[in-house]
Amino acid sequence: MAELAVFIAIVGVALALSGPVAVILAMVCLNKINQLERRLGAGLAEKESQLPRTAKPTLPCVEMKRRGAESVQKQLEEKSFSQKLEYWRKGTDKLKKLQKLRQGKRVR
Repeated sequence: MAELAVFIAIVGVALALSGPVAVILAMVCLNKINQLERRLGAGLAEKESQLPRTAKPTLPCVEMKRRGAESVQKQLEEKSFSQKLEYWRKGTDKLKKLQKLRQGKRVR
C-alpha cells in the first residue's frame, strides 16, 4: 500500500504542474488509501483477537525458515553477482530434477 501511495503522490506532483484540480484529486486518493489501511489494520487486529489461543506449535516453521535464510545469506555474502546467479541456477536445476523424480518422470 505504501508503494501505491508514493506512486499516487508522484503522479499528483506531476499533475500539479497541470493545475490545482489534479492536486485535489491526488489528495483525495491519498486520503482514501489511508482510510483503507486503517480499516484493514483494524480488521486484522479484530480477527486476531478472535482466534483461539493454542499451545506452542510443535513445528517451529518460522524459526526454520529464518535459519535457512541466514545460512543462504552467509554462503552468498562474499560472492559476486554472477556467482550468486550461478548458485540460484544450480539450486533451481536440483529442485526441478527432484520434482521430476517425485512425479515419476525420467531425469536427464
